[in-house]
Amino acid sequence: MIEAMRKKLTIFAATLALSLAPVAAVAQAQTLTARQILEKSIAALGGRENLAKIQTRTASGEVQTRGMTGTYQLWTKAPDKLKTKLDISIQHIERGFDGTNGWEKRTSVRELSADERARLKQRALFNPLLQYLNAGVPAELKGKRQLPGAEAYEVRLSPKGEPTVTLYFDTSSFLLLREDYELEDGELKISYSDYRKVNNVLLPFHIQEESPGQTLSVTFDEQRLNAPLEDSLFKNPLGEHKSEPYEVSLSTIPLHVYKENDGVERAGATESFVFNILVKEKWGRSVEPSKATIEFYAGANRVKSLELSETALKAVRKVSYQSLAAQDEVFDLAHHFSEMVALYIDKLVYNLELTTPQGQTLRKSLEIPVSVYAQKTRLTFPLKGEFVVAAGHDFNEEHKMEWSQQYAYDIIGLGPRYEIIRTKGETNEDFYGWGREIIAPAAGRVVYARNDVPDNARPGLISTNIFIKLSEPMWAIAGNVVVIDHGNVEYSMLAHMQQGSVRVHVGDKVKQGEVLGLLGNSGNSDAPHLHYQLMAGPILYRNDGLPSRFENLDNPLPKRGIFMEAK
Repeated sequence: MIEAMRKKLTIFAATLALSLAPVAAVAQAQTLTARQILEKSIAALGGRENLAKIQTRTASGEVQTRGMTGTYQLWTKAPDKLKTKLDISIQHIERGFDGTNGWEKRTSVRELSADERARLKQRALFNPLLQYLNAGVPAELKGKRQLPGAEAYEVRLSPKGEPTVTLYFDTSSFLLLREDYELEDGELKISYSDYRKVNNVLLPFHIQEESPGQTLSVTFDEQRLNAPLEDSLFKNPLGEHKSEPYEVSLSTIPLHVYKENDGVERAGATESFVFNILVKEKWGRSVEPSKATIEFYAGANRVKSLELSETALKAVRKVSYQSLAAQDEVFDLAHHFSEMVALYIDKLVYNLELTTPQGQTLRKSLEIPVSVYAQKTRLTFPLKGEFVVAAGHDFNEEHKMEWSQQYAYDIIGLGPRYEIIRTKGETNEDFYGWGREIIAPAAGRVVYARNDVPDNARPGLISTNIFIKLSEPMWAIAGNVVVIDHGNVEYSMLAHMQQGSVRVHVGDKVKQGEVLGLLGNSGNSDAPHLHYQLMAGPILYRNDGLPSRFENLDNPLPKRGIFMEAK
């Protein structure tokens, strides 16, 4: 009996040991501190000694963003210098941080804003895990979190005077999978994968950055460590002008601000106008808006005044026109106003207060005439039959955010019962407008035409990477397009036509009603439609858009969402 009891106890002990083993493992995992996780990650990357030997890193590879593919180069140097270069057809962007200042070069050089500088400063930190540990940055283990494809430890770091950063480490390999930055202008997420060994340390060969409004995916072909890099590589090109007096100027886009009545089927009691204030500094140096006062006038009478705080200005602060519009702006401020027609507003006085990085206050003022546009050309609608305007001529409409498109229309052709699609809308041919004849809205001379842009294979698919590689990629965005000079500083642009359907060439004279091509789905188009705009010049993104009215419509100023017929 004693022997039997001994056997039972032995079996019980073994069973207990087995049952406690997972608990012990869990307990051990739970006893890891945030600092220990950082130490394990450094060991997984190659160890403190190997990481400490690295002073520079260079990398090159492919970048993808918004459907476009290009090249990407990176240079970084200890302890906090960084330069990147992105080249995607119509976009050439260099960014640098020299340890103090951040700068960006597109068509010109500008200093980065405080928010942009904070983001780049954290990215420029060389060997950040090692620096965080050596500096004793407060770190907190928040537990575990399931990321796509892996379980991760979540560690939150709070560098003094810097935005909080949250790091996610693989629970098995301890390699860094993602880092999240909490910045004033939104969250920045950077994901890392495809680690490979270079000079005894592991480096990620794929990085994806997600920030407000943009995702950047980089795949490196080559990375080099400890290549000689001069500090001048990262130097702010504007540094030589640092001590010169600031020279700030204000202007608007569009250059001429026009107001339109807000009524849909008949004139309403309010009218709207939209513009951006462009702030330029002679050398592109950083300034920040702190206050604005906008005065509304009817003749000599001030009828209204509006004051905008620093917070209000920050909400409308952007950099909108450095790329396609080629403006040397530091930033711009987007404004939408809808006012009573009875106020007869014909002028604004825009007073802006700015602050330099050194704390100096600058004040600038700009008079902005506001008027109703007097159209010179007698236009007929460029599409016969039933249609609906999907976007256009509304004060909050997205076209108004692009120079030359402030009053553009996206026009969808409809069926006999005002249907948009025949079946499920899965193909271009399913759309009733597909293949409809596009006609010249007025007589004139063709100053631009192209016929080589492939139609997108189906609705909802924009083949950016195809059309952006064609000649004149800025125009390829509009697909197959025709621009007509009407001879009175008014130009019609008709875009997104079917490939191979354009019947006119540069230099041709056209008559009103002459067929130009067929409605298609080419360029930056997510479904078959016609984009039409009247412009004050022949160059897309470089001239004002103009309000347009059509003589053969019951409502000469068609608005979004109203089913109509062009006779």
